[in-house]
Amino acid sequence: MLNLIRVARTSLKTRQQALDLGRSLVVLNLVACAQVVGPVTSVYHWEGKIEENEEWELQLKYSPENEDALRKCIGEEHPYDEPQWISWEVDASEGYAKWVTLK
Repeated sequence: MLNLIRVARTSLKTRQQALDLGRSLVVLNLVACAQVVGPVTSVYHWEGKIEENEEWELQLKYSPENEDALRKCIGEEHPYDEPQWISWEVDASEGYAKWVTLK
């Protein structure tokens, strides 16, 4: 039997921004867990130039039922014009999946 949860990743300019957004998503019960990882170095095209910046990743674990509300909240609260949003479905251990989906 599969124990499906969702995992998503976005990135922010500072550790504090990542912590603040992650904490807000936990308080709103949109995610069960927010993990700040970094710093990481991102190299990317933006507005006709190649950019290189230090960023902090925010990894989120949440119930599939929260996907739409979470995407909406990220769109409204994220400081970037076009925030990274990558999400996928994963099979977790039974106990972890129950914990994630009950939050």
